Amino acid sequence: MENRGHILAVDLHRHKLALIEGNLRRLGIAIAEVRALDGLSLPAAYDGTFQRVLVDAPCSGLGVLHRRIDARYRLREADISSLVSLQRGLLKRGAAALSPGGVLVYSTCTVSKRENQQNFAWLLEQEKDLEPVAITPFFPRLPAEDFPAPWMVQLLPSRHDCDGFFIACCRKKGGLGDG
Repeated sequence: MENRGHILAVDLHRHKLALIEGNLRRLGIAIAEVRALDGLSLPAAYDGTFQRVLVDAPCSGLGVLHRRIDARYRLREADISSLVSLQRGLLKRGAAALSPGGVLVYSTCTVSKRENQQNFAWLLEQEKDLEPVAITPFFPRLPAEDFPAPWMVQLLPSRHDCDGFFIACCRKKGGLGDG
């Protein structure tokens, strides 16, 4: 964006806002507004206004267990179900905020198919005005088996020497070039 435009960064937890602000300063980004806000309660005035939305959703963290071994002993099935519900709510709100032609990226640090592939498939099924966007060109060195579909990638600690991450991408129909 070359420090042009406007970025709205929100998090429900105030203590995380300082982390966001620190990263923005470190990266030299001066166009961001950081607000304590529940993504599920994003004001309706934002509907249809964003060209890009990143839903970096709270998740089970199963992709970082190699760094947080204790987490595996606290996680229960009910926690996953609750997270899936929260993630779906955030995805719906994020999709509503997209302008025609806008792009939504969904990201988690888990390897749970329920939180990742199944949630994204659910979003595309629910929101008929969204279409998947291939992200394979952004990862030219990764083999095909790392992509459950061309619009999603699953990174694994055992294969990629990094935390476990999931990333998926879609676009709201109706922008330029949709005919």
